[in-house]
Amino acid sequence: MAITLEKQFSINISEVVNQSIDAARNIRREEHARVESEFQKAVAEGLSYDAQLQFREQQLAKERASNFVDEETTISIETSIGSLKKLARFERIRNKYKDSLDAYIGGRESISAHIKFLEDTIETENDSAMREQLRDLLSEARNTQVTIETNAVKNRALLAQKDRSVSLLDSSVREVTDKQAQARIVGNDNEAAAWGETLIALKSSKAKLQIEDAANEMSFRINRYNLKSTDKLGMLNDEIGKSDASTPIVFDGVQYTSQKGFWEDKRNEYIRTSYFEEVGKELDEDTARIRASNKLGQIPIARVDAVNAFYNGLKQRTEFAPFAELTEQYRIGKVNTYATDLADSVQREFDSSEQGAADVRRAEQAVADLEGKFGIKVSRLPFISIGAEKTIAETVSAETKALAPTPKPDEPIAPVAGGGKTRTVVTGDTLFKIATESGVSLKEILNLNPQFQANPNLIRPGQQVTLPQPFAAPAPKQPKPPVTPASTPPPAPTPQGVTPPKPPVVQTTVAPQTTLPPTPTTPKAYVVKSGDTLTAVAQRELGDASRWRELKTEGGQTYDEESAKKLQIGTKLVIPQ
Repeated sequence: MAITLEKQFSINISEVVNQSIDAARNIRREEHARVESEFQKAVAEGLSYDAQLQFREQQLAKERASNFVDEETTISIETSIGSLKKLARFERIRNKYKDSLDAYIGGRESISAHIKFLEDTIETENDSAMREQLRDLLSEARNTQVTIETNAVKNRALLAQKDRSVSLLDSSVREVTDKQAQARIVGNDNEAAAWGETLIALKSSKAKLQIEDAANEMSFRINRYNLKSTDKLGMLNDEIGKSDASTPIVFDGVQYTSQKGFWEDKRNEYIRTSYFEEVGKELDEDTARIRASNKLGQIPIARVDAVNAFYNGLKQRTEFAPFAELTEQYRIGKVNTYATDLADSVQREFDSSEQGAADVRRAEQAVADLEGKFGIKVSRLPFISIGAEKTIAETVSAETKALAPTPKPDEPIAPVAGGGKTRTVVTGDTLFKIATESGVSLKEILNLNPQFQANPNLIRPGQQVTLPQPFAAPAPKQPKPPVTPASTPPPAPTPQGVTPPKPPVVQTTVAPQTTLPPTPTTPKAYVVKSGDTLTAVAQRELGDASRWRELKTEGGQTYDEESAKKLQIGTKLVIPQ
């Protein structure tokens, strides 16, 4: 008998399916974890954002193609792809920035082009974070540009100063001026001040270069064309007129208010030390030619008038205002010399004439006219005919004779004593004036100073004149009782050709002399004015410019050559007696 056995087998299909799905998902997760691990490893090894993005996009495609799509994994990959796209785009921007920066650093691109790249990139970027980063980079680039341009400007300025080129200096001055203006516009006072210092240095360098060039040009023209004093003064005035008056400069270690101040100082120095001597020689040379062409060998009064007008014209000019007194001294001296020469020629003409009193009056009037016309005092005598070979300047006046010792009738005339002290000629002096003031005759002066005998009228300030030694005073005789002279009628006129009798000698009582103690003198003081120098003061006050070292301050300090150059207006000088 057959036995049939049955076994009931029950399977939950739904559960099996779910378990299979779970198993498949687990496998997919494991696979995803493996791939993710590979991705992270590649990232760690330097995988670019573009490569990472490509990797993620491949993962997403596989995930979506799978029958068992894991939603969580899909979302994770999509999120990662979104971030990578942004990062990849940022990386591309950074790479472009890096390329632009490398091109600038390598000299293939200017800083301006680099800045333009950043500005254009910011305009097309929508991401706020990226825009913020780009703005930071742009600000940094602009600061770099300012630094580079600043250094470039300073380097060009330094080059211009070292190159000693006026054109380069002018270019740098314009460039720095623009930079200073830009700094002021944005309110950067420190930067503006720094540019201001650079500007002063540039202008000072330009001024010094122009001074050197002008000085060399002056020296060349003076030597090449033998320029006269008026031309030299004109060149100095030209430089003053076109020089900068706003920027202080230092030249040869001396501080000047400006380039204009430098030339004004040089002009004043020239006028004070050389101009009057040079122009005086030029006037003398021209006057000598004019006199040589005159048939009487005279200096025409028109020439004296012209020289007088020349000096008066100088006093009207602005640059001679500080030297008005000095100009007047030279005017008087020069006009007096020429007028005296003319008066001498008038005297010689009179001496050679036979017209008598009429010529005397005419000659006297001619000399008086000279004195009145030019405001001077011609050294002259009453017109007594003493021979054609004598001149007015060589004639001893009655006043001079009265000052000289008078020998007694029975005593011989003492010879001229040997040379004693000397006197320095100052402006306005003549030998006749010196003789009169010294109480000697002009002949005695000329005997001791043969260098003046050829032309006694031609002496110059600064020359030394040797004066005769004073006569030894005779021993005083014993006084006699006073004798009262009887009243004596005036002598009767003596017929011509008859020698008049000698007048009776009248004895007088000579009172014994009493020696008084010397009276103490107060030192003379002088306050320095504009245009003064120690030599000028010494010449005016002491009659000798070389005695400037004798001048002292109120405190007793003396001057040397360096301190003399720094003489200040208002300083009180003590003049030695």
